[in-house]
Amino acid sequence: MSPARHISSRSLAVHLKRGGVIAYPTESCYGLGCDPRNRR
Repeated sequence: MSPARHISSRSLAVHLKRGGVIAYPTESCYGLGCDPRNRR
């Protein structure tokens, strides 16, 4: 996992479209995000 202090929403969109997964902090834990339409 590569932590990033600041990343653009465009870069996130490209990462997700390529089958990537992102982790993001919430108030109590970390959430995971992905593109549910990606079959990979």
